[in-house]
Amino acid sequence: MSKYAIGLDYGTNSCRSLIVDLSNGNELASYVFPYSTGEQGIIVDSADYILGIEVTITEAIKKAKELNSEFDPKDIIGIGVDTTGSSPLPVDPEGMPLSYKEEFKDDKAAYVWLWKDHTAHEEAAEIRPQYLAKIGGVYSSEWFWSKILKCKRSSNQVFKDAYSFIEICDWISANLCGDLKPENIKRSICAVGHKAMFCDEWNGLPDKDFLSLLSPELVELRDRLYTKAYSAEEKLGNLSADWAEKLGLSRDVAISVGAFDAHMGAVGAEGDWKTSALVRAIKVMGSDLTGGTSFMGDYTYHLDPSGMKVLGAHMLEVCPSIAEGKPNLEVHPLGIGGKDDPARLVFDTAAGAEINVSLIDMGNRFRMVVNEVDVVKPDADFPNLPVARVMWEPKPNLQIGAAAWIHSGAAHHSGFSQSVTTEFIDDWCAIAGVEIVVIDADTKIRSFKQELLWNSVAYK
Repeated sequence: MSKYAIGLDYGTNSCRSLIVDLSNGNELASYVFPYSTGEQGIIVDSADYILGIEVTITEAIKKAKELNSEFDPKDIIGIGVDTTGSSPLPVDPEGMPLSYKEEFKDDKAAYVWLWKDHTAHEEAAEIRPQYLAKIGGVYSSEWFWSKILKCKRSSNQVFKDAYSFIEICDWISANLCGDLKPENIKRSICAVGHKAMFCDEWNGLPDKDFLSLLSPELVELRDRLYTKAYSAEEKLGNLSADWAEKLGLSRDVAISVGAFDAHMGAVGAEGDWKTSALVRAIKVMGSDLTGGTSFMGDYTYHLDPSGMKVLGAHMLEVCPSIAEGKPNLEVHPLGIGGKDDPARLVFDTAAGAEINVSLIDMGNRFRMVVNEVDVVKPDADFPNLPVARVMWEPKPNLQIGAAAWIHSGAAHHSGFSQSVTTEFIDDWCAIAGVEIVVIDADTKIRSFKQELLWNSVAYK
């Protein structure tokens, strides 16, 4: 039976739920809920966010049942939330919005400071420290600290009564888990990175010395914010009993850490989102291991009979996590597109045993193809190829490896990894019920073609 996940997307004027079949990525059902309050796209009552959970999920489930008679809500195993941002919400020590309190019901500063609120432009102009080196040199009136400082200056009582400020992507996700206490919420790195200037190299948020220059009260607030941030593949918790009953779902449903909509998705190279998703999954698997993982493409082939090799590269999209030593940052003519000469990272990759992985959509299923390769030092320099690149000898050799790659349907785009081995990918495919074929030192074309034929029956 298929398993499903629900995505909750909170926009400026409405929210949407989407039920996705995790076995193939197909969208099963969706529902949109326009907010009942707000003026000109500015939310007035954050209760609309909570009502949106119930309405969009229950209605999407109804549609899913109508479209697929085999669909069972019990097979929904996860919910993820993305929102606009920066959209901080002032809350009390229990995580309840100050706008719920009688004394603040008419004070707009007690509500969500929605992303499109740019009234803090004067405050943003004051924020010009060394921290901006990571985010382009300019701090925006849309971002976290501008809005917090504006809140203090425009409604000091709201600022004084606010125990903390929580981005709504984190607050909505925490609401689904039933625990709104600010200190218990895993904050989204997507939300707090450049917009709150959170960086591990700086020990998290901007230091107290800098914040005191903006306002001494920000120093005290910093202690009530957070010291760690997490990405969206992290589990925040499980669906609370109240929400499970209200939505007709299991309490085992996992809730992920929240994220921002504009940062939540990215188009892979040449629109290849499936290979991009593959690369991301491999990166997560190898996150605590030695070596890196990158998007890759077969750039060209070295067809010298004495030693045939593959030169891997892909325009300017190879990740420096696989670089040997420190990459060079160079500017060279693009040659196409009529654009300015771009800066790019130029590097080679260290020799070693690695893997190259391709994910193939077979129409009714997926196939994973793994080629074990030996990365070797280039035979010569590449003065006319100023890009990131890696040279490898595919196992068992280029003739058989390339033939097997073609027979399997493997693609030009792939995921190249130094940290993850064939065993990792094999275990992943076994867990997911995905076909896997391996091209290694023992591969023979005749038996490889037979394996593909048998798999076409076994995985039908």
